[in-house]
Amino acid sequence: MTAAGQEPSGPQPPLRSVPAPAPSPSGSGEEGAAGRPLLAEVVVDIAAPDVDRVFHFLIPPALEGRLEVGHRVIVPFGPRRVEGTVVGFTGRAEVPPERLRPVAALQDPVPVLTPALIELARWMEDRYLCLFVQALRAMLPPGARGDRVRLAPRVWVRLTLDPAQAREQAAALARRAPRQAAVLERLAELGPHGAVPQATLLQAAGASPGALKALARKGWIALEEREPALEEPAAAAEPPAPPPPLTPEQEAVWRRLEAVLVAGSSAAGPAGGRVPPGQQGLAGEPFPAGQAASAGSGVAPHGTAGGRPPAAFLLHGVTGSGKTEIYLRAIAAVLAQGQGAICLVPEIALTPQTVARFRARFGNRVAVLHSAMTPAQRLATWRAIRAGRKPVVVGARSAVFAPLPNLGLIVVDEEHETSYKQEETPRYHAREVALARARLEGAAVILGSATPSVETYHRALEGELGLLELAQRVGRRPLPEVEIVDLRQEFEAGHRSLFSRRLLELMRERLAAREQVLLFLNRRGYHTVLLCRECGFVLRCPHCDVSLTVHQLPSGRLVCRCHYCDHRQVPPATCPHCGGVAVHPFGLGTQKVEETARKLFPGARIQRMDADVTARRGSHEAIYRQFAAGRIDVLIGTQMIAKGWDVPGVTLVGVVSADTALHMPDFRRQERTFQLLEQVAGRAGRGPRAGRVVIQTYSPDHPCLQAVARHDYRALFDLEVAERRELGFPPFGHLIRAVVAGPERPPVERAATRLALAWRQAVDDAGVRAGTVTPAAPAPIERLRGRWRWHVLARAADGAALRAATRTALERLRGAWPRDVQVQVDVDPYSML
Repeated sequence: MTAAGQEPSGPQPPLRSVPAPAPSPSGSGEEGAAGRPLLAEVVVDIAAPDVDRVFHFLIPPALEGRLEVGHRVIVPFGPRRVEGTVVGFTGRAEVPPERLRPVAALQDPVPVLTPALIELARWMEDRYLCLFVQALRAMLPPGARGDRVRLAPRVWVRLTLDPAQAREQAAALARRAPRQAAVLERLAELGPHGAVPQATLLQAAGASPGALKALARKGWIALEEREPALEEPAAAAEPPAPPPPLTPEQEAVWRRLEAVLVAGSSAAGPAGGRVPPGQQGLAGEPFPAGQAASAGSGVAPHGTAGGRPPAAFLLHGVTGSGKTEIYLRAIAAVLAQGQGAICLVPEIALTPQTVARFRARFGNRVAVLHSAMTPAQRLATWRAIRAGRKPVVVGARSAVFAPLPNLGLIVVDEEHETSYKQEETPRYHAREVALARARLEGAAVILGSATPSVETYHRALEGELGLLELAQRVGRRPLPEVEIVDLRQEFEAGHRSLFSRRLLELMRERLAAREQVLLFLNRRGYHTVLLCRECGFVLRCPHCDVSLTVHQLPSGRLVCRCHYCDHRQVPPATCPHCGGVAVHPFGLGTQKVEETARKLFPGARIQRMDADVTARRGSHEAIYRQFAAGRIDVLIGTQMIAKGWDVPGVTLVGVVSADTALHMPDFRRQERTFQLLEQVAGRAGRGPRAGRVVIQTYSPDHPCLQAVARHDYRALFDLEVAERRELGFPPFGHLIRAVVAGPERPPVERAATRLALAWRQAVDDAGVRAGTVTPAAPAPIERLRGRWRWHVLARAADGAALRAATRTALERLRGAWPRDVQVQVDVDPYSML
């Protein structure tokens, strides 16, 4: 049975601890059981179920005393050599000693993974039904597999003379070799131990490489090759400043957190961590439930275990309540204890202000990780983190695997964001991985959000997480007033503009007062569909089961694009179905909103921000800086303008259409709509002037929108919980989705039907509590990038039992599965498309 990303289909190894090896695991001539030499346990880097297990190799004399858990190695595997990862040591092997072969080579001088990360990979293997090697791959630094990433060395120049002597020689050279003299003068300014990159020195001195070579021959300077300095990703700069005073609510929350962080440090083991890796174990739920604490002082009931405070918290604070300051103080506390911290943010390129605040507080101790960095930048950053030079890591989803040597805290900012869910194998959720990793390494966790996920808030109410609440904005600024405009009434009144009369009125007022406006629409492009008015035909992508979006090029010409496979074509002049000429674009995207705004407000400075505008590196930050500096009056954008922005000049937010996701075929649609609208609404009124929000909709009475109008998260939560409890959806049940895909529809349909039958039989055989399996059906997007897709959904109250039954079903089908059909298994899916 083949699988997309090689999903595992056989039984998985049980979770077990992988303790750190002794400093010299093989150098002292130790022997294992039965007098056999100590062996290396290696997982080979081949993503196939048949070889996804530990293989044993002899440790050659050249590697005795050097090989450690986490090292990348080259091993003989059949007739070839392959890469692999050392995951442990043993004295026993499953094969006779004479059949064992030695490790061929060491790939890296230092282990690329820690023992705790290897144990975390085992947890991911069990939790997300992926291969062990796939979980390990997700943690590897750039260049650890296949083609190596090389950091080209840079030449640095160092003065070997005393600075006074250098100045004397410079004076002597001033006439006959002025460029050499200029070099010596520049180096003398650095002092006796200063060094400077060659390129920087040549530019400053106006010299050439020949001048440096001449000085090096005389022995007056030294040219040294060094690993390139860590190139930090660009971020908006803020001057260092002392921590601001806390509000009474913040103070109460901080006192609770500080007590836990300090208590955790007192339990540090020999290596400085709270609990040695592998000695706590991992259960289905990362943190235990317990008794509730007294209410009041901003601290809601929280979970404990045997009277101990919880190690994980939900920080539920309204937008602008100062959650980031709590993060910063918590990180400072663990740094003071000699530990490190990870702060996850949804999309690092969209939160330049957050990165700037971290650097302003912690300076060059901050490392930033995100996908826009080059492999060389990521590798240099990874090395600095691994060496302990960067104890604060800020990054997107994959930063949860940052190899901090002594982890004390993980912060997950905006924990509700769907971008924390990996949509490729291994399909992990960074929030859950953060909780599991913290459990392994004895670290604390803070999950922060103004609109927590239903699952997380339910955990907090049940006592599995400590619940900390910030109900007021800093400075007691009021939350923005929200108005809902019924677009049906606008249509009946003959008003045909994209902007309602109320939104236009408020925009004119704000622009006249030199205040800033945000316009939100979660659809990019010019129009959403191209439709024939005569027969109803909609132009669709030839490779995906979706309509093409109409975009406007800078030249003014229109082009139809697929947002999934990026297929592009010129809009047809006549209908391909009926030949009619009434082919027109309908619906609206951010391009159309921008065009309309420019016509209505010709004197305003208007900018659009969506995936089309921000394709180039650094464009997000450039737009943010202009907006924060007041050089943009109206900013029009998709969901990227709803995250992490704190611009005091914004007093009006207009939601052009609130109905985009409210009627999607997804059980999380109401939750996501509330989160998105509440987050974008929270951009208004963060300065001294009050904010206002206008939400345009055709469903003004929808309870989700009414909850947004009142900033009432609890109303939304109660609504969701009532529906999900009845249906058995999270947090009252566990979901697993399997997508079957292939180039031809009939084989995909047959394979999906067989999978559904086998899966249902496995669930019944195992007696999985409240276990149900849906019949196979076409996926909502049945054809994607040229491949046909059917899906099956399983639901049960017991997640572990459901995962075990899923493995059983896949194993039963392995022998007769069609070769060109793949199955993608997604545990706790966030996308149903």
